[in-house]
Amino acid sequence: MNYLNCYLIYSSCLFLYVYFGIA
Repeated sequence: MNYLNCYLIYSSCLFLYVYFGIA
């Protein structure tokens, strides 16, 4: 459960980083 939570948070941060990086 904790591992999945960390994975989701990491994915969200990575998505935002790429999104703002392109925008």
